[in-house]
Amino acid sequence: MSWKDVQVYEMYRFLGILLRMSISPVDGGGYEAYFRKSNVCILPGGGADELEVDRTSGWAHRYMTLKRFKQIRGAFHPEDKTCALGGDKCYQIRYLIKQFNACEI
Repeated sequence: MSWKDVQVYEMYRFLGILLRMSISPVDGGGYEAYFRKSNVCILPGGGADELEVDRTSGWAHRYMTLKRFKQIRGAFHPEDKTCALGGDKCYQIRYLIKQFNACEI
């Protein structure tokens, strides 16, 4: 996928997806679990009948593709590593928080 500049609405969606992922994590599958379009199907005992697990489909695919999410995440580096030494748990986004706080509306 070739790079295209991130639009403001995409950044809002990206940050919203990250926030919701951190609030309600899903076990198994990594990022792909959040972008899954259908429920997980399992084969009990190796038989021919599939069993669909309810509420295992993702939600993030409605807002952004997984490829675009990974592309933005790979290019997004808001961290200030010097803050990590001081024990700041939010050091990775501290610079971004300061920028948002400095903005006048």
